[in-house]
Amino acid sequence: MEPGRYSKHSRQGRLASCAAVLLIAVSVVACSVASLSPSPGAAASSTASDETATPSAAVTGTPGDTPSPSGNLGPVSPTPPLPTGPLPSLGAVPAGTWTGLGWIALPAGHSPALPTATDPLAGPNVSLMGWSNGFVEFVWDAHVRTITPWASADGLTWHAGATMDTSVWDSEFKTYDAQHANPGDHDACSLAVSEFDEGPATLLVRGYFDCGGGCGGPWYTSRGAIWTSSDALAWTALDIPKTFGSSTLGPISGGSRGFIALGSAGSSHTLWLSANGQTWTNGALPADLRKSTSAASDPASFAGGYVLPGVVLEQAGDAPTGGGGAGCVTGEGPAHPPLYRGGLWFSADGKYWVRDSLSGTTAAASVTMAVIRVDDHTLLATQLAYAANVRGVTSADWISTDGRRWTPLDGFSAYANTPITDGARGLLRDCGGSAAATQDAWPSLCVVGPKLDLVPLRQSGDVPAVSNGQIVLGPTGLLVTEDGSRFWIGVPTAN
Repeated sequence: MEPGRYSKHSRQGRLASCAAVLLIAVSVVACSVASLSPSPGAAASSTASDETATPSAAVTGTPGDTPSPSGNLGPVSPTPPLPTGPLPSLGAVPAGTWTGLGWIALPAGHSPALPTATDPLAGPNVSLMGWSNGFVEFVWDAHVRTITPWASADGLTWHAGATMDTSVWDSEFKTYDAQHANPGDHDACSLAVSEFDEGPATLLVRGYFDCGGGCGGPWYTSRGAIWTSSDALAWTALDIPKTFGSSTLGPISGGSRGFIALGSAGSSHTLWLSANGQTWTNGALPADLRKSTSAASDPASFAGGYVLPGVVLEQAGDAPTGGGGAGCVTGEGPAHPPLYRGGLWFSADGKYWVRDSLSGTTAAASVTMAVIRVDDHTLLATQLAYAANVRGVTSADWISTDGRRWTPLDGFSAYANTPITDGARGLLRDCGGSAAATQDAWPSLCVVGPKLDLVPLRQSGDVPAVSNGQIVLGPTGLLVTEDGSRFWIGVPTAN
């Protein structure tokens, strides 16, 4: 249920702080290019305030057994036949370790009915997601500023749901319109889905809208909004100020144990827990991470409970301490700076925590620790360590299936990869390996094998020929689209 666009998690984006100068230069070039070339029109997957969460766990039931929606939920979008024959008969993905993908190209025009793009540079605004019981597209109509969810149990036949409640943004739309009198400005706003998670019985989506102002701006980015649903068709908005008060909410992670997020109010942090995404209660930080010289990062939810990454002070130095030591170290520094070390804490309920035994961590002047979930039973952790007065970073990676015992993972960085998951199963892309290197496949894809190794998948058939696609995993396999109007389905094979 990774947000469909090819972009990194905002957790990963934090590591780019050392490249700020490069980003400024790149933005100038990108602005020049944007004025000449259409943008792909898919939803962005991170902002400064709303961050992408790692996908989550399976809902109880058999994959693909979502009841067909009743007629009052919207029209059915029939799937045209494949160019070479009838539609395939797609069943649930196979059990066991996957070894390959057989791709099927679906004909042009196979998609929900998309609104006409009035801005030729915007293109259709569609965010594709996958979950344990199907697929969902969030279709944004820039002209009337509505979000319509379209759901499918198999990726072949789609049903439209009720238009989602966006009243949380009414005042912000008015503010933007009052500042931009040009007729075309009304269509310059697009939807960005920043998170899509699955809990024990509900889905949660988080998003915002942003409006372009051309090269040099002005630009406008809204506050985030959150909705929940049990069927991907009918969505209920969450009253964020009423629920969280003055607390700012970080990325939400969902799993079969529930939803969890790290909140902050001023300089203090707390944990928020929920079983359904609508009712939230406070958890508790471990004692080690309540100190001023430590810092917690975004937690992960999975079948066994919760894992919280953090950084603690290991050795005081002759420089001021505090803030967890995360960040960029450049130029000359103190002769004996404080040293920090990353760690992981496990909890079954989000209130009582035990620090994991983690080998291979590095004490350094600046450390970042993070955890992402591949699926409901597999987690990846990464520590990045910045040495004082040295430009560069060292990294260490681990993998776990229980959140307590961690196995070092060589040759692969969790920060360089965003998992593709339906909650119960997960894939990693751009993972290399001999099998991936010997084929003409896009992109290289791997699964976690029984020995906690990465197993490249051999790909065959009509491999997607798209340059900037959305790729998600659901109960029938991988679903890929570039613009929301043409799809490919990758059917997994297993031993």
